[in-house]
Amino acid sequence: MENAKCREHMYSNTECGDNCSVVLLQTLVKLIAAAKLSIALCMYHLTLKQITDELINARSRGVVVQIITDSVTVKMEHSKIKLLKHKCGFDVRTPSYKNSFMHHKYCVIDATDLNLRKMFLGSLNLTLQGCVANFEFVVITNNPQMIQHYNDEFQLLWNDFEDSENNTL
Repeated sequence: MENAKCREHMYSNTECGDNCSVVLLQTLVKLIAAAKLSIALCMYHLTLKQITDELINARSRGVVVQIITDSVTVKMEHSKIKLLKHKCGFDVRTPSYKNSFMHHKYCVIDATDLNLRKMFLGSLNLTLQGCVANFEFVVITNNPQMIQHYNDEFQLLWNDFEDSENNTL
């Protein structure tokens, strides 16, 4: 619960120790910033500007960015994924199934390069609430078997889900 005290740190981008939410966010931003080839983001909800900005930067560097999200949360007013789709032209896919949620929360980076590949996963939605108020966990790994498993899952979903335009954002 220590990170709940860090809400003001998120706004000032200052950290108060190793368990500070700002440190976690900076770590995730650095992972995305280090992408050279691809980012496969499968995230229920994204509202953090820092992550959004880094996804835009990655795409401008030529990194292929694919996003899978939920068909309901992508329509929410503060969803940055909606902005990425409509203002920046990102590829975004959502499930077309009724009464189901796309609730995964992971990001696979540079999956095809044995030396660069890494990922993060956990219970964390990339939101201020998730970073500073909820009880969440995040795992960062370069384990090849885990990355392969999650990348395979991403590709299955990507091929099965529809372009978010078909789900009327």
